[in-house]
Amino acid sequence: MKPTVRNGVLTYTHQAVIDEILANPLIERKELADKFGVSENWMKKVINSDAFQTVLDKRREQIVNPIISQTVQERLRGVTNSAIDLLQTRLDAGHVKNEEAIEIAKMGLETQGLLGNAKAVASNNQFVIMMPPPQATTEAWVEQAQADGIADAEIIEVNASGK
Repeated sequence: MKPTVRNGVLTYTHQAVIDEILANPLIERKELADKFGVSENWMKKVINSDAFQTVLDKRREQIVNPIISQTVQERLRGVTNSAIDLLQTRLDAGHVKNEEAIEIAKMGLETQGLLGNAKAVASNNQFVIMMPPPQATTEAWVEQAQADGIADAEIIEVNASGK
């Protein structure tokens, strides 16, 4: 008999699947299905259900282990850094052929945008600035800024041509 959701409540098997996922976040769906004696398709439906994800998220929040709460991007960054460390070790030990080293260097340069045919890398820079609160007039804004310690606050008139 396959475990089911009864009256919107996850069964003991669902809880056990959650326990397994939390204990082994990198476990594959097929391995989970085999472990619990269900089809991979059933496991996919259960894991992707809103009820399951809600309970999984609540349980995940209770756990302090950082690898479980890492985002996909953080995990990829970790994998990338590990791969770079491994490549560096192999390079240092002389276990990489010249052709491989050249290809590795090209990939690194392309990723950093340092080759002419490099793909554009999106950059998301965020800045936080402190602005004085809104004022009724420009003069009031300058007065408030100067009162807040911004000594060089001034009004610069700019016409439509930008001069």
